[in-house]
Amino acid sequence: MRNAAGEAIPHAKLMIWQTSSSGVYDLQEGDGSAIDYRGVFRADAAGKFHLRTVRPLGYSIPMDGPVGDLVREPTPPNSVDDARRILAVR
Repeated sequence: MRNAAGEAIPHAKLMIWQTSSSGVYDLQEGDGSAIDYRGVFRADAAGKFHLRTVRPLGYSIPMDGPVGDLVREPTPPNSVDDARRILAVR
């Protein structure tokens, strides 16, 4: 892991999410209460990490909610604040 200046980030915390064999995230399956298909890892002192996994299925964005609203924007948001502004108007 490196910062914008290219310097290593020692012991960086990585949160990895992956889809199920159905191509959806854990919170989209069932009633959304199960938290699965994710892991938390730490980089070493040099900012390096190793992750081995299976290749996940493609993921399509649900278009019936707020993320779908953002995707349909003529100019997609480029920050969290921009996304909040767009959603607040709706």
